[in-house]
Amino acid sequence: EAGGGESDRFEAPWQFAQGRVGAVSDDSRVWIQFPGEIRAIDLASAEEIWRRVLPQQHRNPLPRTILRPVRRGSMIIASLTDRIEALDGSTGQQLWQVDLDAILGPEETPQAIRALSSPCKVPGGIVVVAVASEGDRVEAFASHIDERGRVLWVRHLGETTGSTWLALRSSPATPVAGTGRIHWSSGRGTVISLRTSDGAVEWMQDLNSPSSFGLRNHLMQNPASGQLLRRSGFRLFALPPGAPGISILDARNGQILETIPTRSARRWCLSSTGDSLVVIEGSELVCWSCGSDDSPRFLWRSALPAPLSGEIADVIAAAGGGWWVSSGDAIISYSPEGVLQSVQGIGASSREMQPLDGAILTRSGVDVRILVP
Repeated sequence: EAGGGESDRFEAPWQFAQGRVGAVSDDSRVWIQFPGEIRAIDLASAEEIWRRVLPQQHRNPLPRTILRPVRRGSMIIASLTDRIEALDGSTGQQLWQVDLDAILGPEETPQAIRALSSPCKVPGGIVVVAVASEGDRVEAFASHIDERGRVLWVRHLGETTGSTWLALRSSPATPVAGTGRIHWSSGRGTVISLRTSDGAVEWMQDLNSPSSFGLRNHLMQNPASGQLLRRSGFRLFALPPGAPGISILDARNGQILETIPTRSARRWCLSSTGDSLVVIEGSELVCWSCGSDDSPRFLWRSALPAPLSGEIADVIAAAGGGWWVSSGDAIISYSPEGVLQSVQGIGASSREMQPLDGAILTRSGVDVRILVP
């Protein structure tokens, strides 16, 4: 057994050749967002329950874009390139939609970039970030939409990452929900905190500004779905592109509490309890203690088993403790103490993983698999 009761063997009941996908699940089914359609899949039988082919969108997604839907009860909410849709999770029937124009206003002059983040679930609805290019600037706007599809507020966030970087990378970063707040990383080294109730900006914190060398390396090494910001309790963990370490912020006021130094944080992840953090540095898995009452301290370092160490790897937290690492065509299980527990071949390369309820979604190139322990 690995990961506190999770099986260390996986079956792959479903796979498909379509790479840029995101998903959300419950304990019996998974909803997968493809470019142009959303499908519901039964986890036990791998049978397709329904498929909604999305109407033709007026604008192609940015390169490397991966949009992930969210689930609110029986409703699935997804961001598309030009609107947000809510679907009945049982049937795929559309319940409501909000056009991008309701957030950004109508496109009076042609704009090279108009894009939406994945939705972030908050009490009573969702929050999204939309961006639009204005000359050589890219402006960002946050919006709170309730579960009936009503736009409650729109807040201008200022300039986000440069248009060249954004166009090469992916859609804007997904906001992170907090206690009465939402937090967002601009991609320029700025973290912004807004009140969920009315969108008022509570604080902004500028972290180390990224260098062009750092941005280039970040683009080359990090997955399109990689997160720049994570939360655990009243702490935020931020990794701006090109930064020399992961900054820990107080989510209530934006104060920088500590910094975890990293040599090359291609992939990183918080534990399910938020008291430890692992980073893939080159061919090694490195773990730090980051409990709320103590300063971060180094715990252990473990080399990825050869020849897997030469492959691009990803890491996620196991629900019951420990870690899953994908490298090459294998998934590796580590205990919370860094002890390698198992290595299982899955028959295809897996460069990115997304944890689901009771399953893992893996991506590499055009190959997508759902693995069930």
